[in-house]
Amino acid sequence: MSNLIIITGVLAAAGAIFLNQRGSLANVQSANKQLASQSAVLHTRAGEWEQRQAVLQRQLAKSEDRLRHLQEKQTALPSPNSEQIVPPDPAQQGGWPANGLYFYLPKKDLGSVGYRLFDGNRLTDDATLLFGMTAAQREAVDAAYDQMWRRFRELEIQRMEAAETPKKWTVFISAKE
Repeated sequence: MSNLIIITGVLAAAGAIFLNQRGSLANVQSANKQLASQSAVLHTRAGEWEQRQAVLQRQLAKSEDRLRHLQEKQTALPSPNSEQIVPPDPAQQGGWPANGLYFYLPKKDLGSVGYRLFDGNRLTDDATLLFGMTAAQREAVDAAYDQMWRRFRELEIQRMEAAETPKKWTVFISAKE
């Protein structure tokens, strides 16, 4: 009888272990199926990305060939400025070389370089020349600039408000009187 109890205990323990392992096995199999499904999706996407990469590599190769061709073409063209470039001569201090498209100006003098853009409500002759404007363009800019200032002054007058005189000013004014 004691053997029967031991055998029954062993069988009960074996049954409990079997049932526990069976549940774990079902979970593992379910997880394996999900992983297999995700793996298939990822393999499909990897194939698509490899195809896309191949297309982009072909486009890159074509672009590089075109760039190389354009660079070769550019080096073959004559320089638009056939004039020999003369290095700056600090002794000239802003002198303009004969038939030169440029002049030398030391960096220390750049702060003093300037021109007036407007004279009153009109572009200056220098500004017109600098921007390469025609007479009609200059008149249009002058009219637009003048209109802008007229509109600004109108708005300024419309929105004026009375303000109290600052105390500093009243002390100063009364001291003069």
